Amino acid sequence: PLSTERREQLVSQVKKMGEEAKITLRNARRDANKHADQLSKDTEAHVSKDQVADLKDSIQEILKKHESTIEESIKAKSTEVMEV
Repeated sequence: PLSTERREQLVSQVKKMGEEAKITLRNARRDANKHADQLSKDTEAHVSKDQVADLKDSIQEILKKHESTIEESIKAKSTEVMEV
């Protein structure tokens, strides 16, 4: 059996890994938004500003969905680790 101190260390590590995953998602969002902005500047793409705004909204919705999944996973794993 793990000591309480070790369990707390593992929970801390789980939270750190979750935060790293969220940072990765945010970086992907930043890159996707850059591509969307580039589409609006590209004259051959014929993409309107409204379409770019809708695309960015979709990107944000996807990010929030995956961030909530990560949060749920962190919470579930933390609870599992702290159980005796």
